[in-house]
Amino acid sequence: MRKFMPGLLLFFCLFALEGQAAELKVGIFDLKAVAEGSEPFKVKQAEMKASFEAEGKTLEKQGAELQKKFNDFQMQQQALNPEAREDRQMELTRQKRDYDDKMNSFMRRFGAAEQRAHDEIVSIILYAATKYGEREKFSLVLEKEKSGVVWSAAVLDITKAVLAETNKVWKERPKELFGQQGR
Repeated sequence: MRKFMPGLLLFFCLFALEGQAAELKVGIFDLKAVAEGSEPFKVKQAEMKASFEAEGKTLEKQGAELQKKFNDFQMQQQALNPEAREDRQMELTRQKRDYDDKMNSFMRRFGAAEQRAHDEIVSIILYAATKYGEREKFSLVLEKEKSGVVWSAAVLDITKAVLAETNKVWKERPKELFGQQGR
Protein backbone atom coordinates (compact mmCIF):
# COMPACT_ATOMS: atom_id res chain seq x y z
CA MET A 1 0.00 0.00 0.00
CA ARG A 2 2.84 2.41 0.86
CA LYS A 3 4.40 1.93 -2.58
CA PHE A 4 1.22 3.14 -4.24
CA MET A 5 0.86 6.24 -2.04
CA PRO A 6 3.28 8.48 -4.03
CA GLY A 7 1.54 7.48 -7.25
CA LEU A 8 -1.88 8.18 -5.76
CA LEU A 9 -0.67 11.52 -4.44
CA LEU A 10 0.63 12.45 -7.89
CA PHE A 11 -2.66 11.34 -9.48
CA PHE A 12 -4.71 13.48 -7.10
CA CYS A 13 -2.39 16.48 -7.57
CA LEU A 14 -2.72 16.20 -11.33
CA PHE A 15 -6.49 15.70 -11.05
CA ALA A 16 -6.80 18.79 -8.84
CA LEU A 17 -4.83 20.80 -11.36
CA GLU A 18 -6.82 19.43 -14.33
CA GLY A 19 -8.38 22.80 -15.10
CA GLN A 20 -4.92 24.35 -15.16
CA ALA A 21 -3.31 21.57 -17.22
CA ALA A 22 -2.07 24.02 -19.84
CA GLU A 23 -0.09 25.77 -17.11
CA LEU A 24 1.16 22.60 -15.41
CA LYS A 25 4.96 22.60 -15.21
CA VAL A 26 6.57 19.52 -13.72
CA GLY A 27 10.23 18.88 -12.95
CA ILE A 28 11.89 15.67 -11.81
CA PHE A 29 15.36 15.36 -10.31
CA ASP A 30 17.60 12.52 -9.20
CA LEU A 31 18.52 13.11 -5.54
CA LYS A 32 21.42 10.64 -5.60
CA ALA A 33 22.98 12.20 -8.71
CA VAL A 34 22.64 15.70 -7.24
CA ALA A 35 24.13 14.59 -3.92
CA GLU A 36 27.11 12.84 -5.46
CA GLY A 37 27.93 15.77 -7.72
CA SER A 38 27.40 18.51 -5.17
CA GLU A 39 29.91 20.63 -3.28
CA PRO A 40 28.35 19.82 0.12
CA PHE A 41 28.87 16.11 -0.59
CA LYS A 42 32.52 16.65 -1.49
CA VAL A 43 33.12 18.80 1.58
CA LYS A 44 31.38 16.34 3.93
CA GLN A 45 33.24 13.44 2.35
CA ALA A 46 36.58 15.20 2.96
CA GLU A 47 35.55 16.00 6.55
CA MET A 48 34.64 12.35 7.17
CA LYS A 49 37.95 11.21 5.71
CA ALA A 50 39.89 13.68 7.86
CA SER A 51 37.98 12.67 10.98
CA PHE A 52 37.98 8.90 10.62
CA GLU A 53 40.60 7.68 8.15
CA ALA A 54 43.60 7.60 10.52
CA GLU A 55 41.68 5.86 13.30
CA GLY A 56 40.20 3.39 10.80
CA LYS A 57 43.64 2.49 9.48
CA THR A 58 44.97 2.10 13.03
CA LEU A 59 42.12 -0.25 13.92
CA GLU A 60 42.61 -2.19 10.70
CA LYS A 61 46.30 -2.62 11.56
CA GLN A 62 45.44 -3.71 15.11
CA GLY A 63 42.96 -6.24 13.73
CA ALA A 64 45.59 -7.71 11.40
CA GLU A 65 48.11 -7.94 14.27
CA LEU A 66 45.54 -9.62 16.49
CA GLN A 67 44.70 -12.12 13.75
CA LYS A 68 48.42 -12.91 13.39
CA LYS A 69 48.63 -13.52 17.16
CA PHE A 70 45.67 -15.93 16.94
CA ASN A 71 47.29 -17.74 14.01
CA ASP A 72 50.60 -17.99 15.86
CA PHE A 73 48.80 -19.32 18.93
CA GLN A 74 47.06 -21.99 16.84
CA MET A 75 50.44 -23.26 15.65
CA GLN A 76 52.12 -23.04 19.08
CA GLN A 77 49.38 -24.27 21.40
CA GLN A 78 50.36 -27.94 21.21
CA ALA A 79 53.88 -27.10 22.38
CA LEU A 80 52.64 -25.15 25.42
CA ASN A 81 51.83 -26.71 28.74
CA PRO A 82 48.10 -26.60 29.66
CA GLU A 83 48.50 -23.72 32.11
CA ALA A 84 50.49 -21.55 29.66
CA ARG A 85 48.04 -22.44 26.86
CA GLU A 86 45.07 -21.35 29.01
CA ASP A 87 46.82 -18.12 30.06
CA ARG A 88 47.68 -17.29 26.46
CA GLN A 89 44.14 -18.09 25.29
CA MET A 90 42.63 -15.86 28.00
CA GLU A 91 45.02 -13.03 27.08
CA LEU A 92 44.10 -13.30 23.38
CA THR A 93 40.40 -13.41 24.25
CA ARG A 94 40.78 -10.25 26.34
CA GLN A 95 42.66 -8.51 23.51
CA LYS A 96 39.97 -9.58 21.03
CA ARG A 97 37.24 -8.23 23.31
CA ASP A 98 39.10 -4.91 23.69
CA TYR A 99 39.58 -4.71 19.93
CA ASP A 100 35.89 -5.46 19.29
CA ASP A 101 34.88 -2.74 21.77
CA LYS A 102 37.12 -0.20 20.02
CA MET A 103 35.82 -1.24 16.60
CA ASN A 104 32.18 -1.07 17.71
CA SER A 105 32.72 2.38 19.21
CA PHE A 106 34.42 3.55 16.02
CA MET A 107 31.61 2.18 13.84
CA ARG A 108 28.93 3.84 16.00
CA ARG A 109 30.67 7.22 15.85
CA PHE A 110 31.31 6.85 12.11
CA GLY A 111 27.71 5.82 11.44
CA ALA A 112 26.32 8.73 13.45
CA ALA A 113 28.59 11.23 11.69
CA GLU A 114 27.69 9.74 8.32
CA GLN A 115 23.96 10.03 9.09
CA ARG A 116 24.33 13.67 10.20
CA ALA A 117 26.23 14.49 6.99
CA HIS A 118 23.62 12.67 4.88
CA ASP A 119 20.74 14.49 6.58
CA GLU A 120 22.43 17.87 6.13
CA ILE A 121 23.14 17.24 2.45
CA VAL A 122 19.57 16.08 1.78
CA SER A 123 18.21 19.15 3.58
CA ILE A 124 20.34 21.42 1.42
CA ILE A 125 19.25 19.65 -1.78
CA LEU A 126 15.56 19.72 -0.91
CA TYR A 127 15.83 23.40 0.02
CA ALA A 128 17.58 24.11 -3.30
CA ALA A 129 14.98 22.12 -5.27
CA THR A 130 12.20 24.05 -3.55
CA LYS A 131 13.83 27.42 -4.24
CA TYR A 132 14.49 26.47 -7.87
CA GLY A 133 10.91 25.24 -8.32
CA GLU A 134 9.48 28.43 -6.83
CA ARG A 135 11.76 30.70 -8.88
CA GLU A 136 11.08 28.88 -12.15
CA LYS A 137 7.34 28.67 -11.39
CA PHE A 138 7.02 24.88 -11.40
CA SER A 139 3.66 23.43 -10.42
CA LEU A 140 5.32 20.30 -9.11
CA VAL A 141 8.91 19.18 -8.44
CA LEU A 142 9.43 15.48 -7.75
CA GLU A 143 12.37 13.48 -6.54
CA LYS A 144 12.78 10.60 -8.99
CA GLU A 145 13.23 7.64 -6.62
CA LYS A 146 10.87 8.50 -3.75
CA SER A 147 7.99 9.73 -5.89
CA GLY A 148 7.42 6.41 -7.60
CA VAL A 149 8.16 7.77 -11.08
CA VAL A 150 8.71 4.83 -13.39
CA TRP A 151 9.44 6.84 -16.51
CA SER A 152 9.53 10.48 -17.49
CA ALA A 153 10.45 12.40 -20.60
CA ALA A 154 13.98 13.79 -20.56
CA VAL A 155 12.56 17.29 -20.92
CA LEU A 156 11.19 17.03 -17.35
CA ASP A 157 14.63 16.22 -15.87
CA ILE A 158 15.92 19.17 -13.86
CA THR A 159 18.74 17.28 -12.11
CA LYS A 160 21.50 19.54 -13.47
CA ALA A 161 19.58 22.67 -12.52
CA VAL A 162 18.97 21.37 -8.99
CA LEU A 163 22.67 20.48 -8.72
CA ALA A 164 23.63 24.02 -9.74
CA GLU A 165 21.10 25.46 -7.28
CA THR A 166 22.42 23.17 -4.51
CA ASN A 167 25.97 24.40 -5.06
CA LYS A 168 24.69 27.99 -5.10
CA VAL A 169 22.82 27.47 -1.81
CA TRP A 170 25.94 25.87 -0.31
CA LYS A 171 28.02 28.92 -1.21
CA GLU A 172 25.43 31.48 -0.08
CA ARG A 173 24.50 29.69 3.16
CA PRO A 174 21.04 31.24 3.70
CA LYS A 175 20.19 31.85 7.36
CA GLU A 176 16.84 30.04 7.15
CA LEU A 177 18.73 26.85 6.24
CA PHE A 178 22.05 27.23 8.02
CA GLY A 179 20.99 29.25 11.05
CA GLN A 180 22.64 32.35 12.45
CA GLN A 181 26.21 31.02 12.30
CA GLY A 182 26.10 30.17 8.60
CA ARG A 183 27.70 26.77 9.33
